[in-house]
Amino acid sequence: MREFGMNGRPLFSGTSINSLTKQGGFDELKDNVRQTNRIVREYGFTEAYFYGIDEAKGDRLTSQRPAWQAVRQAGGKVFVSGFPEHFEAVGDLLDLIVFGANPNRAEARRWHNLGHKLFNYSHPPTCIDNPIHYRHNYGLYLWKLDFDGPCSYCFIDTPNSWNDFDFTRGDCSIAYPTHNGVIGTLALEGYREAIDDVRYATTLRMEIDKANRKNSQQANQKADEALQWLENMDTRKVNLDEVRSEMIQRILELKKL
Repeated sequence: MREFGMNGRPLFSGTSINSLTKQGGFDELKDNVRQTNRIVREYGFTEAYFYGIDEAKGDRLTSQRPAWQAVRQAGGKVFVSGFPEHFEAVGDLLDLIVFGANPNRAEARRWHNLGHKLFNYSHPPTCIDNPIHYRHNYGLYLWKLDFDGPCSYCFIDTPNSWNDFDFTRGDCSIAYPTHNGVIGTLALEGYREAIDDVRYATTLRMEIDKANRKNSQQANQKADEALQWLENMDTRKVNLDEVRSEMIQRILELKKL
């Protein structure tokens, strides 16, 4: 991962907190978390997140609280997929929820008020072939709702991903494995376009901030117009190619001021 430039940020470990916990207490769990963090930082990552029980509910969800407390006491962070009820049950201990319901700004606000983050998944899952779903739902739409990113299930679902008939729904894969790499899909291209849309929007926002700091009425006015356009943009009802072209045009205009 370091060789591909993926360090310099947190490492989201697929390792289950349960698998690190032995009977009789949490000393071994804490030792594992500390050791993992040492290795993670040695390779240039900032910290490690450890995964709880996937999509747990009720008593199964709250039963994890002591283990999650131990992870955090040892300097680790906790993330897991979940639902709106996770906020009341474990929100104080869940550093990042991979939100499995329709995203909304109110949900983002209440997790951010705790200083925590949230991603979105299953909207749609990666067993849908149409790339436009991914571009619309995992890019500017989430960005406008103030989510921290997407976290879909999944890149490659099973070693049997080449067999689309072994599950009635099809494999939830957005790429297909080969002996020396992967083969992408149109859905993956839609996902990439979504990420690029957010990069353009972020660049535009940075140019708006630069223009606002200038002692120029024209620059300030152009910045206000661009910000208003961004705020009013309905990302679900527009042609995203046209939106990107508009963002590029506004970025270039602001750079000239």
